Amino acid sequence: MSAKIKTKAAKDAEEIGSSKELYNFLYEACNILRGPVSQDAFKEYITPLHKKIERSDLSEIVQRLRDFNRERDWEQFHDAKNLALSISIEASELNECFLWKNADEADRTKIEEELADVFLCAIMLADKYDINIKDICLKKIERNAQKYPVEKAKGKSTKYDEL
Repeated sequence: MSAKIKTKAAKDAEEIGSSKELYNFLYEACNILRGPVSQDAFKEYITPLHKKIERSDLSEIVQRLRDFNRERDWEQFHDAKNLALSISIEASELNECFLWKNADEADRTKIEEELADVFLCAIMLADKYDINIKDICLKKIERNAQKYPVEKAKGKSTKYDEL
């Protein structure tokens, strides 16, 4: 029976696309392997693991970056200071796409290239500090919502301390 479960589990795992599907798949597998488990007990057990697995939707990118850098022995150059500087340098290269042009005249392909460089440097820095990108972005949006309440900030570009 366990061979059937493994085969079905492997097949099902290929079809899993979202975090909710992963959660449901793991819940079903737990019930098959351990017997009936309440949703609450399972949630208490799986939540820390699920957050680690889900870490962010960028896990494939992080792993490919790690492999890419390891294959070239570039990790030695990717300390926090150099990664932070790289973000700034790559952002400047992104700005060059718009220099002396109207925004609609900028080359989209070049924008994508430079934007990817900014993201990749930021992802490597986050990975170095084991920072969950999704969590920090959602927290920052929430902090900004508090600093810029709709009733005060709507339609204005004024800084929060001048609203």
